[in-house]
Amino acid sequence: MFLRLLSIIFWGVCAAEVRRWERQLERIQEVLNEWTRIQRGWLALEAIFSTEDIVVQMPREANMFKEVDSAWRRSVDLVSANPNVLAITETPGLLDLLKERNRTLDTIYEGLEGYVRKRRLSFTR
Repeated sequence: MFLRLLSIIFWGVCAAEVRRWERQLERIQEVLNEWTRIQRGWLALEAIFSTEDIVVQMPREANMFKEVDSAWRRSVDLVSANPNVLAITETPGLLDLLKERNRTLDTIYEGLEGYVRKRRLSFTR
């Protein structure tokens, strides 16, 4: 769509507006990509870290998951209160928070993989 707009004769009249919308759409895409990534990770790990056994055996990762859980729930509350995608994606710090929590999820996954590997070695065949 934007390529078509770029080729029209009256490009100069609406160029600034088209560029502004393009930046907004790119930001929306970036926020939604981070959002769905954290949602997938949260869904996968929420059941694991809701068991006391895992929390006791992996306290570092459990605390990290609590941070992710808190951030996830706050962002869901934010969207529930104002389901306007343009407004939400412009929320100061939201994109950075989602990116940081996704990095935290990556660290949790690494710790979980190490835990599973260690448990697997203790039950040799």
